[in-house]
Amino acid sequence: MSGVQAKLTIDTTPLKRVFAALRSVSDDPSGALDVVGRTLVSNTQLRFEVGAGPGGVPWVQSRRPKVQGGKTLVEHGLLRDSITHEVDGHAVVWGTNDIRAGIHQKGGTIVPKNGKALAFKGADGRPVFVQRVVMPARPFIGYDEIDNEDVGDVLVDVLSRLVGANVASNGGAA
Repeated sequence: MSGVQAKLTIDTTPLKRVFAALRSVSDDPSGALDVVGRTLVSNTQLRFEVGAGPGGVPWVQSRRPKVQGGKTLVEHGLLRDSITHEVDGHAVVWGTNDIRAGIHQKGGTIVPKNGKALAFKGADGRPVFVQRVVMPARPFIGYDEIDNEDVGDVLVDVLSRLVGANVASNGGAA
């Protein structure tokens, strides 16, 4: 075996491009996190269209859609459209500041603060007076397997574009 030699040459150029892209995202993750945030907002808004929370758990249908048609939590779309995101350093936060979000997300009982009854329009447009309303939880904010896959795809896409940009800016060499 003294006369047998083996030589293995590994071109590390592709790895250098990947590491450069990872460094770029690590140094300034705001662009990647903004794309992640937009993806999470989109996925959350889609839950209003399908009427199911994270993990695909269907929401209990509300009375209005049963009587008037439409979708639960989407009479005018204000709650759905209030979903937004914010990049905060090395994190992304998404959600809503809509005052109704908490009761819909977690469920609970609504009672009058002042007075003896709650008043609202019924499905037929007539006033309704009740002492309390029990709201079932209809979670819309959350992170599930679909979000995980979509965020993974987004990050792969961001890194792929950065690797490609690194190749272009260096004339094909890393």
